[in-house]
Amino acid sequence: MGQKSGEKWTAALALQPMRLLPRRLLAHQLLSGLSMQHYDHSFAGHFGKLLAARETELRVALDTGNKKELADDQPGNGEVRDFKDLAEQEQESSMAALEEARIANELSQVLAARRRLKDGSFGQCVECGKPMDLLRLEAMPAAAFCVPCQAAGEQTTAAHPPSARS
Repeated sequence: MGQKSGEKWTAALALQPMRLLPRRLLAHQLLSGLSMQHYDHSFAGHFGKLLAARETELRVALDTGNKKELADDQPGNGEVRDFKDLAEQEQESSMAALEEARIANELSQVLAARRRLKDGSFGQCVECGKPMDLLRLEAMPAAAFCVPCQAAGEQTTAAHPPSARS
C-alpha cells in the first residue's frame, strides 16, 4: 500500500537537522562568552543561502503535492467502495489541504524574509525594530519578530482568538 497524501507532504518536508552556525559566528560566540549576538550585514550571504534553499524546498513540496492531487483526480484512482473508504479519502484530502496551506504560509514568510534581506531590514524585529538574536535567526531564518514581540503576539492571539473577535 502506498503512502497517504499527508505522509507524502510530511516526507517531502522532513525536518532538517539543525544547521551549524558559520565558523566565524561560532568562534565569535565562544570568544565573547556566549553572550547574545545580533545580526549584522556581514551575515547577509549566509542567511541569503539559507532562505534560498528553504524557498526551493518549499516550492518543490508544493509542486509535488499538486502533481499528487492531479494524479489522484484521474479517473479510476481512489475508487470508493464504501463509506469508510469515502471518509478516509476525505480525511486524506483535508490533511493534504492543511499541509499545503502550511507550506504556502511558510513560503510567504521566506519570501518576506528575502525581501527584508534585500532592503536591509533583515535581522530587525518588524514590530519593535530591535536587532534579533543570531541564534534565533539561525534556527528560524524567516523569523520576522524578536522573541519578546513573538511571545506578546502569541499571548494576544491566545487571549483573543479570531473566532471570538467581533
